[in-house]
Amino acid sequence: MGEKVKIAKLSAKLTEEFNAKEVGESQFFIGIELTIAENRIELSQHKLIEKMLKKFNLEESKGSPFPMEDRPEISKADTMIDVSYRELVGSLTYLSQVGRPDIAFTISYLSLFRTAQLGSC
Repeated sequence: MGEKVKIAKLSAKLTEEFNAKEVGESQFFIGIELTIAENRIELSQHKLIEKMLKKFNLEESKGSPFPMEDRPEISKADTMIDVSYRELVGSLTYLSQVGRPDIAFTISYLSLFRTAQLGSC
């Protein structure tokens, strides 16, 4: 039995069992852009990151090749950007969990300051 026939049978069983519809190849999944090539699958979060930058008015921010400087000094005043600081940290946490583990430590560190908005730091 050929591979395409196996895939078609599996798809039919899943459709029947879970009352699902086949909608074709996915291009986006949980904020990740999927590009399927002949021998590989490419994943990109470029559009998700652009959407986050726009949402938090950070389109003009400068990028960095490093997630965090060696010994950052963050004070309560530095975190008083605006009310959306906690939402930004939450969005970055999601981003780190679905495809950017390289920024996880930085986001964890920044989350220490998320309560500064409320004056409890």
